[in-house]
Amino acid sequence: AWCENHLSYFRNEEPKKLLIHCTGGISRSTAVALIGFAMARGAGMEVKAMRALLAAAENGDRIGPTPVLVGLADVALKRDRRLINASISW
Repeated sequence: AWCENHLSYFRNEEPKKLLIHCTGGISRSTAVALIGFAMARGAGMEVKAMRALLAAAENGDRIGPTPVLVGLADVALKRDRRLINASISW
């Protein structure tokens, strides 16, 4: 349900700017941001989505999108592990 709520938001809202915040700002929020970037760019652009996340993150050297959340989105978006692979390749 958590993942579907976020996917639904990105499907319906298409935000131009979005502030995502969690306590640490390292894994959960970056997973949500990666999912948003990936959805905005479309299938096959997962590496570009990860690059966009790194460019946008203030703490780009410390981020690590939560694999569980990225995995749920990868399955829901039918990305055939491309989103997962992009998130762990950095």
